[in-house]
Amino acid sequence: SQPEHWMASRTIHGSPGSSDDARPATVLINEILSHTDPPFEDAIELYNPGTQPIDIGGWYLSDAMNNLKKYRIPMGTQIAPMGFHVAYEHQFLVQNTLAPFALSSAFGDQVYLTQADANGTLVAFADTVEFPASENGRTMGRYPDGSERWTPLDHQTLGTNLRNTDPQELISVFTNGKGAPNAAPYVGSVVFSRIMYHPTLGRDEYIEIRNRSSQVVPLYDPLYPDNTWKLVGGVAFTFPNRLVMPPQSVLLIVETDPEAFRAKYEVPSSLKILGPYTGKLENTGETIRLVRPDEPLKFPDPDAGFVAYLDRLVDGAGGQRVLQIILLHATSHPSDTKALDLLSLPPDLVEQHALRLVAFKATLQNVEDARLDLLALQDVIRIIANFVNLVLN
Repeated sequence: SQPEHWMASRTIHGSPGSSDDARPATVLINEILSHTDPPFEDAIELYNPGTQPIDIGGWYLSDAMNNLKKYRIPMGTQIAPMGFHVAYEHQFLVQNTLAPFALSSAFGDQVYLTQADANGTLVAFADTVEFPASENGRTMGRYPDGSERWTPLDHQTLGTNLRNTDPQELISVFTNGKGAPNAAPYVGSVVFSRIMYHPTLGRDEYIEIRNRSSQVVPLYDPLYPDNTWKLVGGVAFTFPNRLVMPPQSVLLIVETDPEAFRAKYEVPSSLKILGPYTGKLENTGETIRLVRPDEPLKFPDPDAGFVAYLDRLVDGAGGQRVLQIILLHATSHPSDTKALDLLSLPPDLVEQHALRLVAFKATLQNVEDARLDLLALQDVIRIIANFVNLVLN
């Protein structure tokens, strides 16, 4: 009954009544670009993490489970050990004679890679990736290459050094890219710096975000000011119109009336407080996301007017960045619950863990029973992982 103990069957249509004996060659979907304008176009990068070349000629790529044979990789295609292969939109959409497809940038999508024999008969699932709406020009991929961690990347690494601001006529250069090791994860400027999710009796929840950059960050789309950032997940909050965060500033979002919160905790008038948010932060842990609006889809798109909200890890240029979720733990005294400040963590832990959402898979009581000492920060991370099965994605 525990999801982490389950995995998808590798056998096409499953193997009811028998063991799943399919053993496809290890080739992974490693990087995806789904929101593009020239000089970019949609792309799917495959990676061979092994020590031997793998022939993927005749394998299939698709964006739909009900039709896994949408695009067939040309026969004779091989991926060298630790090497890459990139399929571009002009191949799986424009030139594709089977079932042309493109990747959805506004709604997110999925990509299926299936192994097939020389006759085109599907043999096994090789890999499957599901991804959310994305920012124009931002790739998502595994970091490091071939790992389970899937994250927005600092820049595209499909085999060229082009940026989406380069001249449109360079698209032929872009589509000549043969793949390359993935860039580091994209790191934003605005972060969740503190979360009080389990206050003691009579006290209140709050969420703190911080602009660590030297730039003003608008918490709205400057071209469409009515479209503002939001908190979603365990709680919900829509930021007010035309709100900006000055450089190095801090902002609180609270569960109660902001001015009542200010008076109760004697918060200085210089610190901006917003609220109340709806919902309650789950004491056993949950996901909170800070999202920003993408540019509305335009005609002739059939979904013209639709606004996708992008995870803050999938952020745009110009200092509009974001997202880290911070841990909140009980101290060795069960009645004293404190917030652990992101900025006090050692840099290597910030880089390794704070880029991803953190999910707890145990109760707060487990944490209290461990009688942790918040002063030993690195030991806290290690002990919590041992005692409460902390998952750091």
